[in-house]
Amino acid sequence: MEPNSAITPEFRARVIEAAEQLYAESGRERMPSASEVRAIARTDMNLTTIVVREWKRQQTARPVPVAVSVPESVQQAMSEALASVWTTAQELANASLRSAEQQWQIEREEIAADLKEVSGEVERLEGECKTATERCNVATLNLGDALERIEQQDGELRALREQLARQEALTQQAEARTQEIERRAEDLKGELAIAHEDAAAVRNELSEARRLHLAELDQVKNVAAEQIERTNEQLATVRGRLDAANEQLEARGLEVQGLQTQLATATAQAEAAVQIHAEQKQGAAREAHRLAERFTTLQSERDEAVRLANQANQDAARLSGQLESLQDVLSRLAPAKTSKKE
Repeated sequence: MEPNSAITPEFRARVIEAAEQLYAESGRERMPSASEVRAIARTDMNLTTIVVREWKRQQTARPVPVAVSVPESVQQAMSEALASVWTTAQELANASLRSAEQQWQIEREEIAADLKEVSGEVERLEGECKTATERCNVATLNLGDALERIEQQDGELRALREQLARQEALTQQAEARTQEIERRAEDLKGELAIAHEDAAAVRNELSEARRLHLAELDQVKNVAAEQIERTNEQLATVRGRLDAANEQLEARGLEVQGLQTQLATATAQAEAAVQIHAEQKQGAAREAHRLAERFTTLQSERDEAVRLANQANQDAARLSGQLESLQDVLSRLAPAKTSKKE
């Protein structure tokens, strides 16, 4: 299909309107180029060039006078000679030929200018295409680098998720160990409370025994002779109680040792829990410190009970000595009473 057949009236009108606008803006002094017209009309470059060339040809075309009727000079020359007519006809033909040659030269220059303009436009478009291709290649490389960075970040994210899962597992284990330590600490609290109550009961028994010893000693001083057998029975009872108290103290000492072992175990567990979780370490350390203080208090109470038991033994030994002295006195008094009866 020929190019002119693809030019619709609407296309031609739009191109001519753009050309007339540019020509008017220049004060009708400079013909617009095809690329300038195409930029305003936003049309195809090849078809726009054809329309612009035709429009320029219409603007530059000038009517050439053509002899329609026989001039007066010819009429006058007809009588003189036919040669003059032929000469005049040749001059007219030469004038038409020169006009046609000038028009062809103008059209050829316009075509050459249009070709130059189209070539420049093609070169510019090729440069833009090359630049766009280079930018596309750079963008492709950047996209590859971005994809590599995204894959690397995905790997790092997966590693972080795995590390987080391991950390959560360790945290759950630490929480389970902490709960076990807390439960064991509660058990130790109960056992320490029981041991404390037992020690208090022992102290009460020792205090009661001492009070009974003092009361019995006062009774012996007042009525030594009449209360010897009762004193012996009470002394035997006190010794039995002291033996029981000593046995209880030994049992409490074993319990205290067991508690000390449990406390050491709880302290070791607290230290292990400390390595897993710093906050749990502080709580376990405080609990272990409190248990150690309670253990120290219980040990002091045990030492005090031992001291009271020793003191009770000393009082019993002293009471036995006094009883033996009283028996000696009574034995010495018995013959004197016999001699007086005689």
